[in-house]
Amino acid sequence: MKRYLIVLAVSMFASTFAVACGDDDDDDDRDAAVKDSGMTEEDAGGGFGTVACDPQGSGACQNAGDCPDVESGLARMKASECGINCLGGDAETQKTCAETCLVNMTSLSAGCAECYVAIVTCSREHCLAPCLADPDSKACFDCQVTNDCRSAFDDCSGLPPVEMP
Repeated sequence: MKRYLIVLAVSMFASTFAVACGDDDDDDDRDAAVKDSGMTEEDAGGGFGTVACDPQGSGACQNAGDCPDVESGLARMKASECGINCLGGDAETQKTCAETCLVNMTSLSAGCAECYVAIVTCSREHCLAPCLADPDSKACFDCQVTNDCRSAFDDCSGLPPVEMP
């Protein structure tokens, strides 16, 4: 059953998302990527609301380079996409693939990308069913909290904890 869900997810995401890579980090490209995904700026943050990012804060994602992608929701959206696209192989291969994918698709630093990949990996390992059904659901969020995926992400990223509305 788990293998079937993974194959279904890969097929669904592969047909839904168009991957665009480039080395231009400006805000217009980030805005275009969010719009090309079919999401509005408000939707990009996901069901967990807008993430506050302080470029002067501490943590892997609290810096001027990472904050625009964190606040727009692009980091979260692309982390999920990269996690799905990098299924297969051993755990280390999947992690390396997802981190490389995320850095290439956003302007995130390697350290911040590692935090996002870690929560995707934790969610895949412990919360596959609720998060695959609806990654913005309370069931997915609660599972991530119960399995310490959220607290590990908060500690790594330095971002403030997010609460379900």
